[in-house]
Amino acid sequence: MVIKKQVLAIDIGNTNTHFGIIDTDELKAITLRNIPTDSFKEELVSVVLDLFERTDKSFCSKIVIASGIGTLAEIARSKLEDLFPGNVNVAKYTADLPFKCKYKKPQQLGIDRLASALYGHVLYPNSNLILISAGTAITIDLFQNNMFSGGTIIPGITTQLVSLEKATDALPLVPSSQLSGEIGFPGLTTESCIEAGVLFGTAGAVERIVRELQTFCHDCIVLATGGDWEILKNHVSFQHESVPEMVLIGTALFERYL
Repeated sequence: MVIKKQVLAIDIGNTNTHFGIIDTDELKAITLRNIPTDSFKEELVSVVLDLFERTDKSFCSKIVIASGIGTLAEIARSKLEDLFPGNVNVAKYTADLPFKCKYKKPQQLGIDRLASALYGHVLYPNSNLILISAGTAITIDLFQNNMFSGGTIIPGITTQLVSLEKATDALPLVPSSQLSGEIGFPGLTTESCIEAGVLFGTAGAVERIVRELQTFCHDCIVLATGGDWEILKNHVSFQHESVPEMVLIGTALFERYL
């Protein structure tokens, strides 16, 4: 029997933390679990042990943690290192990655963006890519000629909705879930005006940025991920592949280079 390598990947986001046992040969998630990042410290160990109970942990050679929140990454590393000594790594930029990085300060590049680039590089070697991740922030990056070549960052859907409510006295907080249904346009209520403005404005921004990046490479494959992509994908016209677990799988692939 051939035992495939599996890695436990943990992606600590600003809003949610995602756990996944990843088959790094097949580039697919075996088991998934999500929790609010607010409860991360309390639930970390129990979630990891639960995942291992549902999967043969002897197959998991490493645990890889990715986070833009340095304090939480260190808390996770310390707690899990006590349980699995020598098997826990924090994903970070390294010159050993199988592609170059044009970013002026690659150590400051969001690890989720590097994870997406690593996933795309392994899945489509020698291809040019546009990588979209739609979460708290929406990043749209160019991967060209085996190099991370930079990109853009704009506020995510929920970030925009929350900022409108917090920065004004009169505007209500509209849940992002309402944008997944039918949108009234032109808006005839304050809520429907916000829904239409944020949804169509964000989709339009993403469309324009992708179009601009395509001027650098007409043959780019577009890969998209993130919780808000399910809302946005029906409002853009460019061809793309939706990869819900792109960042988690890319995080697991760091195990090869740390």
